[in-house]
Amino acid sequence: MSRFMTAGLASFAFTAVAFGQVADLRVVHASPDAPSVDVYVDGGLVVSDLPFNEATPYLTLFPGDYRVQVAPTGTQTFVIDEILVLDNNKDYTVAAVNPVATIGVQVYEDDNSLNVDDASVRFVHLSPDAPEVDIKIAGGPVIFGSITYLDFGGYQQINPGIYDLEVRVSSSQQLVLELPDVQLDAGTVYSIFATGFAGGSQPALDALVTVDNLNRGLTLEIPFAPQANADNLFRLSGMSPGDTAGFAYSLALGSTRVPGCSNLFLDLGRPTVVASGDADNLGELNFEIFVPRAASGRLLYFQGANVERCSEVSNLVTAQF
Repeated sequence: MSRFMTAGLASFAFTAVAFGQVADLRVVHASPDAPSVDVYVDGGLVVSDLPFNEATPYLTLFPGDYRVQVAPTGTQTFVIDEILVLDNNKDYTVAAVNPVATIGVQVYEDDNSLNVDDASVRFVHLSPDAPEVDIKIAGGPVIFGSITYLDFGGYQQINPGIYDLEVRVSSSQQLVLELPDVQLDAGTVYSIFATGFAGGSQPALDALVTVDNLNRGLTLEIPFAPQANADNLFRLSGMSPGDTAGFAYSLALGSTRVPGCSNLFLDLGRPTVVASGDADNLGELNFEIFVPRAASGRLLYFQGANVERCSEVSNLVTAQF
């Protein structure tokens, strides 16, 4: 870890540094005639009043089995009650699908790997009465062909730009939905969900476009509430896969040059290394670190740096343990 920076003096030390295991989960409400819903994970309310044609942000969880329940907002009448198995280093979308009379759940494993030069896009067919469809660029090629209900067309790498997209019935090429001015940026992952009814019922056929991952620059987060005398998860994101990075803490703010990077400075005074490693395929580093009891009640400052490229430091994270 000394390759990252020289450790400063501190009254305590972090121990048990390990690569943290995490999974990310979000919910999409695509049951057209269902009311707004509340979402529970292992009995705890995590999302309230989620309306049709909306998606939650990703929720970070530890890998394992989770009970996911969905109920109309303000009730405990669960219309979905499923056990989901979440694997390490995987992202998932859980979609509430079908009309409310037959409401169910569809789970998708998301590939949120970043391509710094192109946009990564997938199309997910969640309109229960729509036939097999193609998605094409207006006046241009088909991007996703012959997509049936609950299926998705994989991920396509598309040059960044603003596109007019069309959804057409595969068999007849009848135009059923226009999506004008869809902006697709490089280094960003998108999902396009077809939702609603195609046959004239309300809500009518529509699309939900979500940004699933993007290069926000180097970002440091503590996904869970910080605790002393416990393992804590830290996440560095916004790197290219394989980049070496790390982060440090300090009891005070200041300015410290990152060794080997002449123009890169942390906003920390006498920082102490916490951990370093190589980014995964999502451009992330997840560290699980034991924070000692001695840190209880202390205000600590954390910051990361990309030392592979000497390109940037992360945001400053302030944590009260």
